Amino acid sequence: MVENDTLLAHLAHQIAGGAENAATEALVYILNKSKLAAATFNAWIEAITKVSMEDCTHFDTQVTAEDNSRPDFVGFDKDGEKRVIGEAKFWAKLQEGQGSGYLNQLACGNAVLMFVVPDIRIDYLWWEVGRDVAGNEDVQENLEFFETGNRTRAAKVRNTDRYLLMVSWRDLLKALHDCTVAEPNVQSDIRQLQGLAELMDSEEVRPFGQEELGPDVGRRMRDLRRLYDDVVGMWNDVEWADTSGYGSSAQPQTGYGRYLVFAGYEAWFGVYYDLWARGDCADTPFWLELYGLNQDSPVTVRDLNDKLHLNIVDDDYVPIHLKTGVSGEAVVDHILGQLSRIADAIEEAM
Repeated sequence: MVENDTLLAHLAHQIAGGAENAATEALVYILNKSKLAAATFNAWIEAITKVSMEDCTHFDTQVTAEDNSRPDFVGFDKDGEKRVIGEAKFWAKLQEGQGSGYLNQLACGNAVLMFVVPDIRIDYLWWEVGRDVAGNEDVQENLEFFETGNRTRAAKVRNTDRYLLMVSWRDLLKALHDCTVAEPNVQSDIRQLQGLAELMDSEEVRPFGQEELGPDVGRRMRDLRRLYDDVVGMWNDVEWADTSGYGSSAQPQTGYGRYLVFAGYEAWFGVYYDLWARGDCADTPFWLELYGLNQDSPVTVRDLNDKLHLNIVDDDYVPIHLKTGVSGEAVVDHILGQLSRIADAIEEAM
């Protein structure tokens, strides 16, 4: 999985215009910086549309048109004609005219209006673009759709030399990254942008499928809470957990748990949705944060990781795994066993 904790991802929301502007500026910077990236961009468009087109030799952002509209980016050919007009989106709405209006700004001859969007939004936004281009008329009568064999969407505006493309950030950036092996500095720039795109994908609320709203999901969330309560309820019988003076906690904000003294050190245990959802660490909702252990302690979290192979995350968080295929009581016992082994390792090192 692409790392989403990049510098660009961290700074994007602080840049004027937010993440979409930051991503657009970064994409154009990469295309202007690397001839390999630009060549791949041009070849990719021709491969999808299956027509020959003048290559884009230079790219600019926020180019104001005669009607005062400003597409996110424009690819100019060697004669300075607008060969590609691009609209880069994460979660913003499609504005009226971003399909039909931008098409009219394209140069004569084969030219493309491209939308770069999160993969999860392709189906919805493609339908929206088609409606905007067709106006009140039938979309099928106005657009000739192509079979691409993947998530990319493509169509020709009938009786014109103008084309519509919709691609995902993930696919476009992977293609650019794969073609720039000979330019490690460019690949580094692309990874920065990949990190931002992945972060934006993970931050927004995705459309729900009906199967995700069934009673099983609600029951499972309730089961997690019962497991948590059962584990914490057993701490009165163990020496390594002391919750006196500590209450339940809503921290981290995307989860629930409680602070405690764990084997003599401050810690937090509970359900942490953010780590569970990240995809680049353990698939478990339960986590133990050992923030009381540091470089000045007799044993550090990394020492524990080396000894017990805990696969710690972000230097502090230890995944506590759920045993599958067994009853709730056995799951609780398995969680307590993991916590006990960690506590024993801390005490042995002191």
